[in-house]
Amino acid sequence: MTTVDRHRHVFPTRPARNRARSLNGFVRWVARTTAPENSINPYAHNGTRGNAARRHNLAQYLCQMAQRKPKLLLVGEAPGYRGLRETGIPFSSTKLMGSHPFFQSLNLREIPDAPGRAEASATIMQDTLDTLNINPLLWNAYPFHPHKPRHPQSNRKPTAGELRLGANFLYWIIDYFAIDAIVAVGNSAEHTLQALQIPNTKVRHPSRGGAIMFREQLAAFVNGRQVTSNGTQLLVN
Repeated sequence: MTTVDRHRHVFPTRPARNRARSLNGFVRWVARTTAPENSINPYAHNGTRGNAARRHNLAQYLCQMAQRKPKLLLVGEAPGYRGLRETGIPFSSTKLMGSHPFFQSLNLREIPDAPGRAEASATIMQDTLDTLNINPLLWNAYPFHPHKPRHPQSNRKPTAGELRLGANFLYWIIDYFAIDAIVAVGNSAEHTLQALQIPNTKVRHPSRGGAIMFREQLAAFVNGRQVTSNGTQLLVN
């Protein structure tokens, strides 16, 4: 029995209206959605010149993952200004795009308006996935970059309204990829999934000193052990 089999759930299906019929259609849907105030849609057609590359990169990532048929989904909080905001891919950075074998295997485009730099949560995430030898699908509860007012080069937690907006895309991802198990990475992801009545297992977000607990809890999940709030793991009967 695999890890996903042990955590398999039946998830509620989103109503059919507004459903994209393909991965490219999904990317177009995300791109044409207006981001709320103090939030940036990094895929928007009326945005910076790097947005076209980010749309391409997201499509390439999702198409590659569709070929791999992942059954496990890790849901983060929201993009950071040094991560997806620059690359278009969840839990990635421009540095990882040029150095990590998985991203190098994709037909990605360089981002003309982004410097080559690392992003802490993305680095921790990819290192942990490599150590555990897994490649789950990655997505965010809110797919756009929330920032502090008048400070686009900053991060903040998404609002309740932003998370409700993101739920439409999250439902589609779960449906399209026929996901069987979900890990919520952090509180915002857990709250979104709970509000949608979607079963999930929560692990600590790797940011702000949470790297060790994140690694321990995700390893516990992958190895079929119970994930507890204090980072210890108990065997599941």
